[in-house]
Amino acid sequence: MRLVEPQYGATWDRVPFYSENLKQLKYDVGQRSLSPREVVLENNLLTSDTDIDLTSATKYRVTDGHILYHPATKQRFVLDEHSTSTGTATIRTVQQAPGGVRTQIDAGATLYILSQSEHYEEINAESRQENTDLITNYVQDMTEKLQWSVADLRELRKWGVDKKMRLKERMRDIVKDLNMSILYNVPQAADGTNTAVTGGFDYLVENAGAVVDATESGLADIADLRGVLKIMEKAGVGPGDDLIMLSSIDAYHAYSDAGLSEVQVATTPGSDVTVGNIVRGLQVPGIGFVPFFNDPFINDDRVRFMSLKHFYKAYYEGQGEGGIVESARVVDEPSLSNSKVQVSTIQQKWGTVLLNAANAHYILDNTGLNG
Repeated sequence: MRLVEPQYGATWDRVPFYSENLKQLKYDVGQRSLSPREVVLENNLLTSDTDIDLTSATKYRVTDGHILYHPATKQRFVLDEHSTSTGTATIRTVQQAPGGVRTQIDAGATLYILSQSEHYEEINAESRQENTDLITNYVQDMTEKLQWSVADLRELRKWGVDKKMRLKERMRDIVKDLNMSILYNVPQAADGTNTAVTGGFDYLVENAGAVVDATESGLADIADLRGVLKIMEKAGVGPGDDLIMLSSIDAYHAYSDAGLSEVQVATTPGSDVTVGNIVRGLQVPGIGFVPFFNDPFINDDRVRFMSLKHFYKAYYEGQGEGGIVESARVVDEPSLSNSKVQVSTIQQKWGTVLLNAANAHYILDNTGLNG
């Protein structure tokens, strides 16, 4: 008797293991902010103004001596003294394009930040820095009981359904569950009532605000995919981040039919390959080829953009003498057994580690392409 062997751990298997085991049941993942090199005007900048007012969200991005460039009017503003508390900076010099004149710039306009201009033999610079955001996550304890009844023993004698096959069936279901958990879990702390849950990809990326809707539901528009990839490239994602796209089978085929690129993959004996050595995806300048994969157990219309150098799974390693790495293992439970019925458990403690949620990952939502 043979078991059907579906691709039941497509996402779980693609997400790599972290370089270290988790040492705490509650752990924080730190990520640095990444400020755009641009500012936004709080008020109209009149031709007679000697000060410039920046919005509260962008006032920390510049210091004394920075130059601000307004691309629409080709004006450059060399700042003198800048207050990060008020967001107001005095203007040292205004530079125009050849033949240009100073013109008004309205509130809400974006100005690019150019390099600082300092006086010779003086040091008037101010310090600026990014911030560290902490995301709290938790180790999840998974335990499944395996108990073989007398009827199960008869199955063994009659059909050859032995403990090995039953264990394989249970492991298959467990991996299916883990495969969905790594996407859909919401982090939850353990207390007197609740058990701990580790955070899934969707929640952590949504929490960072890295979600955008498709232009039109029900239309597989390659421009939507390229739009997200442009956002990620501008945020610094590059060829070393192992970026992939991931969706349901239906969404994958819709985009494939709409015009995904196709590449032939060179393989070596024993390597993991796509059937036929063909991978579909998109070629993106600055990032490279971004492969598009599907997971047969994803049942939504999202396309997930995962940087696999910034998303990991990890096992928990107990502390102190006798501490072990609590990876998936079968534990016999003699205290629950008798002479005829075998009782075991499958156990593991695991968690997710998602880095740079706001910049290295994204979700294209509401494509309307599932089913």
